Amino acid sequence: MNLDRIICFQPGPKQRWLIILAAWICVLLIGAIHDLTGPNIELHSFYLVPILVMTWFVGPRWGIATALLSIINWMVIDFRAGLDWSADSVVLLNEFIRLGMYLLLVIVAWQWRSTLNREADLARHDTLTQLPNRRAFFELAKIELERARRYSHTLTTIMMDLDNFKTVNDQLGHQCGDELLRIISNILRDVTRSSDAVGRLGGDEFAIVLPETDATAALAFSEKLRREVLAAMQREKWPVTISLGVATFHELPADVDQLLKCADDLMYAVKSAGKNEIKHAVIGQLAS
Repeated sequence: MNLDRIICFQPGPKQRWLIILAAWICVLLIGAIHDLTGPNIELHSFYLVPILVMTWFVGPRWGIATALLSIINWMVIDFRAGLDWSADSVVLLNEFIRLGMYLLLVIVAWQWRSTLNREADLARHDTLTQLPNRRAFFELAKIELERARRYSHTLTTIMMDLDNFKTVNDQLGHQCGDELLRIISNILRDVTRSSDAVGRLGGDEFAIVLPETDATAALAFSEKLRREVLAAMQREKWPVTISLGVATFHELPADVDQLLKCADDLMYAVKSAGKNEIKHAVIGQLAS
Protein backbone atom coordinates (compact mmCIF):
# COMPACT_ATOMS: atom_id res chain seq x y z
CA MET A 1 0.00 0.00 0.00
CA ASN A 2 1.59 3.29 -1.12
CA LEU A 3 1.46 6.58 0.76
CA ASP A 4 -1.37 8.06 -1.35
CA ARG A 5 -3.58 5.07 -0.67
CA ILE A 6 -2.84 5.27 3.06
CA ILE A 7 -3.69 8.99 3.17
CA CYS A 8 -6.95 8.50 1.23
CA PHE A 9 -7.90 5.27 3.01
CA GLN A 10 -11.56 5.13 4.08
CA PRO A 11 -11.95 2.58 6.89
CA GLY A 12 -15.05 0.43 7.21
CA PRO A 13 -17.00 0.09 10.48
CA LYS A 14 -14.83 -2.72 11.87
CA GLN A 15 -11.64 -0.96 10.81
CA ARG A 16 -12.81 2.24 12.50
CA TRP A 17 -13.20 0.44 15.82
CA LEU A 18 -9.75 -1.13 15.42
CA ILE A 19 -8.28 2.35 14.83
CA ILE A 20 -10.11 3.71 17.90
CA LEU A 21 -8.84 0.83 20.04
CA ALA A 22 -5.26 1.18 18.75
CA ALA A 23 -5.22 4.96 19.25
CA TRP A 24 -6.48 4.76 22.82
CA ILE A 25 -4.06 1.96 23.66
CA CYS A 26 -1.32 4.24 22.30
CA VAL A 27 -2.50 7.05 24.62
CA LEU A 28 -2.39 4.71 27.61
CA LEU A 29 1.08 3.44 26.62
CA ILE A 30 2.40 7.00 26.44
CA GLY A 31 0.94 7.54 29.91
CA ALA A 32 2.60 4.36 31.16
CA ILE A 33 5.98 5.52 29.81
CA HIS A 34 5.43 8.89 31.48
CA ASP A 35 4.67 7.07 34.73
CA LEU A 36 7.98 5.17 34.45
CA THR A 37 10.17 8.09 33.40
CA GLY A 38 8.68 10.70 35.72
CA PRO A 39 7.88 14.38 35.05
CA ASN A 40 11.38 15.32 33.94
CA ILE A 41 10.93 13.94 30.39
CA GLU A 42 8.42 15.81 28.23
CA LEU A 43 6.21 13.35 26.32
CA HIS A 44 3.21 15.56 25.48
CA SER A 45 4.14 15.76 21.80
CA PHE A 46 3.78 11.98 21.42
CA TYR A 47 0.04 12.32 22.02
CA LEU A 48 -0.19 14.18 18.72
CA VAL A 49 0.13 10.90 16.79
CA PRO A 50 -2.99 9.10 18.12
CA ILE A 51 -4.96 12.36 18.01
CA LEU A 52 -4.01 12.92 14.37
CA VAL A 53 -4.72 9.30 13.37
CA MET A 54 -8.09 9.34 15.13
CA THR A 55 -9.13 12.62 13.52
CA TRP A 56 -7.94 11.66 10.04
CA PHE A 57 -9.47 8.21 9.80
CA VAL A 58 -12.41 8.29 12.23
CA GLY A 59 -13.53 11.90 12.56
CA PRO A 60 -13.15 15.14 14.54
CA ARG A 61 -15.36 14.07 17.45
CA TRP A 62 -13.16 11.08 18.08
CA GLY A 63 -10.09 13.29 17.68
CA ILE A 64 -11.43 15.63 20.37
CA ALA A 65 -12.23 12.65 22.63
CA THR A 66 -8.68 11.39 22.21
CA ALA A 67 -7.28 14.84 23.01
CA LEU A 68 -9.32 14.95 26.22
CA LEU A 69 -8.25 11.41 27.12
CA SER A 70 -4.61 12.41 26.59
CA ILE A 71 -4.90 15.41 28.92
CA ILE A 72 -6.75 13.44 31.61
CA ASN A 73 -4.30 10.56 31.34
CA TRP A 74 -1.32 12.90 31.80
CA MET A 75 -2.88 14.74 34.75
CA VAL A 76 -3.84 11.51 36.55
CA ILE A 77 -0.29 10.18 36.27
CA ASP A 78 1.16 13.48 37.48
CA PHE A 79 -1.20 13.36 40.45
CA ARG A 80 -0.22 9.76 41.25
CA ALA A 81 3.45 10.74 41.05
CA GLY A 82 2.94 13.30 43.79
CA LEU A 83 3.60 16.36 41.64
CA ASP A 84 3.50 19.61 43.58
CA TRP A 85 0.02 21.00 42.96
CA SER A 86 0.59 24.05 45.17
CA ALA A 87 0.28 26.21 42.10
CA ASP A 88 -2.65 24.20 40.71
CA SER A 89 -3.91 27.17 38.69
CA VAL A 90 -0.64 27.16 36.73
CA VAL A 91 -0.90 23.40 36.19
CA LEU A 92 -4.46 23.75 34.91
CA LEU A 93 -3.46 26.66 32.66
CA ASN A 94 -0.65 24.57 31.15
CA GLU A 95 -3.05 21.69 30.49
CA PHE A 96 -5.59 24.01 28.89
CA ILE A 97 -2.85 25.37 26.62
CA ARG A 98 -1.88 21.82 25.64
CA LEU A 99 -5.53 20.95 25.07
CA GLY A 100 -5.87 24.01 22.85
CA MET A 101 -2.90 22.84 20.76
CA TYR A 102 -4.43 19.36 20.45
CA LEU A 103 -7.79 20.81 19.38
CA LEU A 104 -6.07 23.05 16.84
CA LEU A 105 -4.46 19.92 15.38
CA VAL A 106 -7.91 18.29 15.16
CA ILE A 107 -9.35 21.31 13.31
CA VAL A 108 -6.45 21.59 10.84
CA ALA A 109 -6.30 17.82 10.20
CA TRP A 110 -10.04 17.52 9.59
CA GLN A 111 -10.11 20.55 7.28
CA TRP A 112 -7.27 19.04 5.27
CA ARG A 113 -8.98 15.65 5.14
CA SER A 114 -12.28 17.23 4.06
CA THR A 115 -10.51 19.11 1.26
CA LEU A 116 -8.84 15.92 0.03
CA ASN A 117 -12.18 14.09 0.14
CA ARG A 118 -13.85 16.81 -1.94
CA GLU A 119 -11.05 16.78 -4.50
CA ALA A 120 -11.15 12.99 -4.71
CA ASP A 121 -14.92 13.07 -5.16
CA LEU A 122 -14.66 15.67 -7.94
CA ALA A 123 -12.00 13.60 -9.69
CA ARG A 124 -14.32 10.56 -9.70
CA HIS A 125 -17.56 12.22 -10.79
CA ASP A 126 -18.72 13.80 -14.01
CA THR A 127 -19.22 17.50 -13.27
CA LEU A 128 -22.35 17.83 -15.42
CA THR A 129 -24.40 14.79 -14.37
CA GLN A 130 -22.73 14.02 -11.00
CA LEU A 131 -22.60 10.37 -12.04
CA PRO A 132 -19.35 8.41 -11.64
CA ASN A 133 -17.01 9.20 -14.52
CA ARG A 134 -15.27 6.61 -16.70
CA ARG A 135 -12.44 5.98 -14.24
CA ALA A 136 -14.75 5.63 -11.23
CA PHE A 137 -17.20 3.44 -13.13
CA PHE A 138 -14.44 1.04 -14.18
CA GLU A 139 -13.41 0.74 -10.52
CA LEU A 140 -16.99 -0.01 -9.46
CA ALA A 141 -17.46 -2.48 -12.32
CA LYS A 142 -14.25 -4.27 -11.34
CA ILE A 143 -15.51 -4.66 -7.77
CA GLU A 144 -18.82 -6.11 -8.98
CA LEU A 145 -17.08 -8.43 -11.43
CA GLU A 146 -14.83 -9.79 -8.71
CA ARG A 147 -17.78 -10.20 -6.34
CA ALA A 148 -19.80 -12.05 -8.98
CA ARG A 149 -16.85 -14.35 -9.65
CA ARG A 150 -16.30 -15.01 -5.93
CA TYR A 151 -19.93 -15.95 -5.26
CA SER A 152 -20.77 -17.39 -8.72
CA HIS A 153 -23.49 -14.80 -9.32
CA THR A 154 -25.06 -13.74 -12.60
CA LEU A 155 -24.07 -10.25 -13.77
CA THR A 156 -25.67 -7.97 -16.35
CA THR A 157 -24.02 -5.07 -18.15
CA ILE A 158 -25.85 -2.41 -20.14
CA MET A 159 -24.40 0.08 -22.59
CA MET A 160 -26.68 2.98 -23.45
CA ASP A 161 -26.29 5.59 -26.19
CA LEU A 162 -28.59 8.52 -26.95
CA ASP A 163 -29.84 8.60 -30.53
CA ASN A 164 -29.91 12.00 -32.27
CA PHE A 165 -28.26 13.76 -29.34
CA LYS A 166 -26.05 15.71 -31.73
CA THR A 167 -29.18 17.08 -33.39
CA VAL A 168 -30.31 18.58 -30.08
CA ASN A 169 -26.90 20.18 -29.52
CA ASP A 170 -26.73 21.55 -33.07
CA GLN A 171 -30.32 22.82 -33.35
CA LEU A 172 -31.21 23.77 -29.77
CA GLY A 173 -27.79 24.59 -28.34
CA HIS A 174 -25.38 23.00 -25.90
CA GLN A 175 -27.25 24.37 -22.90
CA CYS A 176 -30.28 22.33 -23.94
CA GLY A 177 -28.01 19.34 -24.52
CA ASP A 178 -26.58 19.69 -21.02
CA GLU A 179 -30.08 19.79 -19.53
CA LEU A 180 -30.96 16.65 -21.49
CA LEU A 181 -27.96 14.82 -20.03
CA ARG A 182 -28.94 15.90 -16.52
CA ILE A 183 -32.45 14.54 -17.05
CA ILE A 184 -31.02 11.23 -18.27
CA SER A 185 -28.75 11.00 -15.24
CA ASN A 186 -31.70 11.63 -12.90
CA ILE A 187 -33.67 8.87 -14.60
CA LEU A 188 -30.73 6.49 -14.21
CA ARG A 189 -30.50 7.30 -10.50
CA ASP A 190 -34.25 6.75 -10.08
CA VAL A 191 -34.48 3.37 -11.82
CA THR A 192 -31.30 1.76 -10.47
CA ARG A 193 -30.70 0.18 -7.07
CA SER A 194 -28.09 1.35 -4.60
CA SER A 195 -26.11 -1.81 -5.38
CA ASP A 196 -25.98 -1.06 -9.12
CA ALA A 197 -23.04 0.73 -10.75
CA VAL A 198 -23.91 3.59 -13.11
CA GLY A 199 -21.56 5.88 -14.98
CA ARG A 200 -21.20 8.36 -17.80
CA LEU A 201 -18.39 7.10 -19.98
CA GLY A 202 -18.25 10.21 -22.14
CA GLY A 203 -20.46 12.28 -24.42
CA ASP A 204 -23.92 10.70 -24.57
CA GLU A 205 -22.76 7.20 -23.61
CA PHE A 206 -23.71 5.64 -20.28
CA ALA A 207 -23.01 2.26 -18.72
CA ILE A 208 -24.73 0.21 -16.02
CA VAL A 209 -23.71 -2.91 -14.13
CA LEU A 210 -26.53 -4.85 -12.47
CA PRO A 211 -25.26 -7.37 -9.90
CA GLU A 212 -27.19 -10.62 -9.40
CA THR A 213 -29.48 -9.83 -12.34
CA ASP A 214 -30.58 -12.62 -14.70
CA ALA A 215 -31.88 -12.33 -18.26
CA THR A 216 -35.53 -11.83 -17.32
CA ALA A 217 -34.79 -9.10 -14.77
CA ALA A 218 -32.30 -7.45 -17.13
CA LEU A 219 -34.85 -7.18 -19.94
CA ALA A 220 -37.53 -5.87 -17.57
CA PHE A 221 -35.09 -3.23 -16.27
CA SER A 222 -34.01 -2.23 -19.80
CA GLU A 223 -37.57 -1.86 -21.00
CA LYS A 224 -38.47 0.27 -17.99
CA LEU A 225 -35.40 2.47 -18.54
CA ARG A 226 -36.27 2.90 -22.21
CA ARG A 227 -39.89 3.83 -21.38
CA GLU A 228 -38.79 6.39 -18.80
CA VAL A 229 -36.30 8.01 -21.17
CA LEU A 230 -38.72 8.14 -24.11
CA ALA A 231 -41.45 9.64 -21.92
CA ALA A 232 -39.07 12.35 -20.68
CA MET A 233 -37.92 13.14 -24.23
CA GLN A 234 -41.52 13.40 -25.45
CA ARG A 235 -42.41 15.76 -22.60
CA GLU A 236 -39.53 18.03 -23.59
CA LYS A 237 -40.28 17.57 -27.32
CA TRP A 238 -36.71 16.45 -28.00
CA PRO A 239 -36.17 14.06 -30.96
CA VAL A 240 -34.04 11.71 -28.87
CA THR A 241 -34.35 7.95 -28.36
CA ILE A 242 -31.95 5.41 -26.84
CA SER A 243 -30.14 2.33 -28.07
CA LEU A 244 -29.40 -0.30 -25.44
CA GLY A 245 -27.01 -3.23 -25.53
CA VAL A 246 -27.68 -5.68 -22.70
CA ALA A 247 -25.33 -8.57 -21.86
CA THR A 248 -26.18 -11.09 -19.12
CA PHE A 249 -23.22 -13.16 -18.02
CA HIS A 250 -23.43 -16.65 -16.58
CA GLU A 251 -19.80 -17.15 -17.57
CA LEU A 252 -17.88 -14.09 -16.50
CA PRO A 253 -15.26 -12.40 -18.71
CA ALA A 254 -11.64 -11.95 -17.68
CA ASP A 255 -11.83 -8.19 -17.06
CA VAL A 256 -14.01 -5.08 -17.18
CA ASP A 257 -13.00 -4.24 -20.77
CA GLN A 258 -14.45 -7.52 -21.99
CA LEU A 259 -17.46 -7.10 -19.72
CA LEU A 260 -18.33 -3.79 -21.38
CA LYS A 261 -17.31 -4.80 -24.90
CA CYS A 262 -20.04 -7.44 -25.13
CA ALA A 263 -22.73 -4.89 -24.24
CA ASP A 264 -21.06 -2.27 -26.42
CA ASP A 265 -21.13 -4.56 -29.48
CA LEU A 266 -24.83 -5.23 -28.87
CA MET A 267 -25.52 -1.50 -28.59
CA TYR A 268 -23.77 -0.73 -31.87
CA ALA A 269 -25.71 -3.53 -33.53
CA VAL A 270 -28.90 -1.72 -32.48
CA LYS A 271 -27.64 1.59 -33.89
CA SER A 272 -26.65 -0.07 -37.15
CA ALA A 273 -30.09 -1.67 -37.46
CA GLY A 274 -32.03 1.58 -37.02
CA LYS A 275 -31.63 2.67 -33.36
CA ASN A 276 -34.21 2.99 -30.57
CA GLU A 277 -34.23 -0.68 -29.59
CA ILE A 278 -32.88 -3.14 -27.03
CA LYS A 279 -30.59 -5.97 -28.03
CA HIS A 280 -29.98 -8.61 -25.39
CA ALA A 281 -27.62 -11.58 -25.26
CA VAL A 282 -26.89 -14.23 -22.65
CA ILE A 283 -23.26 -15.28 -22.35
CA GLY A 284 -22.62 -18.78 -20.99
CA GLN A 285 -24.91 -21.37 -19.49
CA LEU A 286 -26.81 -21.01 -16.24
CA ALA A 287 -25.11 -23.09 -13.56
CA SER A 288 -27.24 -25.98 -12.34
